[in-house]
Amino acid sequence: MTGPAIPTGPLDGEPHIVLPGMDSIASARAIWRDALRGLPLGAYDQRIVQWAEHGPTDQATLIVLASLLDRARQAGPDHGSALDEHDQEQGGRDAEAVSH
Repeated sequence: MTGPAIPTGPLDGEPHIVLPGMDSIASARAIWRDALRGLPLGAYDQRIVQWAEHGPTDQATLIVLASLLDRARQAGPDHGSALDEHDQEQGGRDAEAVSH
């Protein structure tokens, strides 16, 4: 991320970041917008981005979403999904629960 510091590793608790001159939700929105930088967005993408930014999403959730997006960008396309690793550790139980 080029802007404010954002959690760059797995989160075990709610992050709380307040940027100078902003309240907590304005800070989270700035972090969220920065994490989306450079991504081409379609009309529906923009709708969901706006929903996340201005809907029921709280400050910590926006920061977590931004952190996930930023970490995925840094990991690049060749890394396996942490969810895939979790499914393998669980013996596929999570995937079976979702499919039934």
